[in-house]
Amino acid sequence: MQRLALILLMTRLFLSLSSLMGQDPARFESDIKAFEQSDRTNPPHAHSVLFVGSSSIRQWSNLTSSFPDYPVLNRGFGGSTMPDLLYYFDRLVVPYEPSLVVVYEGDNDLAGGRTVEEVSADYATFIQRMKSQLPGSDFAFMSVKPSPARSHLLEEMKQVNQRLSELATVHGGYYFDIYTPMVDEAGQPYPQLFLSDRLHMNAGGYRLWRITLTPMLDEWAQDHAARQQFSNYRIENGMLSLEWKPGRTLETSDNPAGPWAPLKTEEPGYHQEKTTRPKRFFRLR
Repeated sequence: MQRLALILLMTRLFLSLSSLMGQDPARFESDIKAFEQSDRTNPPHAHSVLFVGSSSIRQWSNLTSSFPDYPVLNRGFGGSTMPDLLYYFDRLVVPYEPSLVVVYEGDNDLAGGRTVEEVSADYATFIQRMKSQLPGSDFAFMSVKPSPARSHLLEEMKQVNQRLSELATVHGGYYFDIYTPMVDEAGQPYPQLFLSDRLHMNAGGYRLWRITLTPMLDEWAQDHAARQQFSNYRIENGMLSLEWKPGRTLETSDNPAGPWAPLKTEEPGYHQEKTTRPKRFFRLR
């Protein structure tokens, strides 16, 4: 009897620790149900710019007004990790059929002891889910932010951010770097951007995010509009393929504002190249 009681005690302890380490996605069930109820009461804008992620997104109280030119929707749930986002993907991402999904995860993952490889693998799984379930939607990965409370993880954060940048480039996504403007010349996070817990950001931190992300969203929007001109636009195995109705000229630029230059193609209405350049924009004239 005592042995059985000990086993039950150990089981409860394990389940409690698992929940604290973010291994029990069910702890967010009430948050997800609240989102679903809100959607029934106030249906969100179709094809929104959907922000998902942990508390850094959830606590961005003025996220919608920060980007007035876009139909922004905040679906952050505090304390979440990438496995949690994958668990609720069908309820938290798919129903909105967003034009763009902006993801902020990885912060809590590293703090919970997960490795750079594990975090990167989860992001790769997210890309697979996007391509299979939302092929018409774009995705953007926000870099993991540097915070004074987790300065011991800065090297791992930089490694994860490098992986995210590479994944986005290879798979036709976008990488939003908010890490770089948040550190000083010595590579340490600016403490004045954070609350007293040294982990979550204050109004100044979110103001910096707004200033940093605005031109990145503008680039995505112009790129997205340009892609609507093509009859086929796809990225597979690191190769970009474009198809359009012959009779128009393909132009390219490293900046959506130009200057634009004609691009000679091997055959009318078709172009293919490796996705090795971080910024490459196309349009038809």
